[in-house]
Amino acid sequence: MMSSVLYSSIIVLLWSSCNTNVEKAEEYVAIYKKDTAYLSLTIYKDTYHGNMRVKGVGKDTELGKVRGKIMGDTLIGDFIYTPYRTKYEKRKAFVLLRQGNILLQGNGLQHVYMGIPYYDPASISFDNPTFVFHRN
Repeated sequence: MMSSVLYSSIIVLLWSSCNTNVEKAEEYVAIYKKDTAYLSLTIYKDTYHGNMRVKGVGKDTELGKVRGKIMGDTLIGDFIYTPYRTKYEKRKAFVLLRQGNILLQGNGLQHVYMGIPYYDPASISFDNPTFVFHRN
């Protein structure tokens, strides 16, 4: 009896110590005109990844993954998704500016280098954000 309690305690301690680095995803929602975007982000020291779904009235839903690097208050990377009723993935540049619990989706002049889209750093603007994500 005592050995089973000791064994159970050791298992619980090991399990809880292994989960100390698990990051919880931050949930965001944004509305732009008639489109609604849902964003789930997991942020590490200098990188992020997550899922994004953009649903529009009378449009196909874009569902995919975001990932990239964090530079100061800017999250820069890409959005990889499969358009509705197609079998090929698309990839587009993706940039966010963090302001407290709000994320602004920026725009810029997009280039492609070896199949990877990116924004020209000098052209990135958050003046007219596509989406303003609010944390749930």
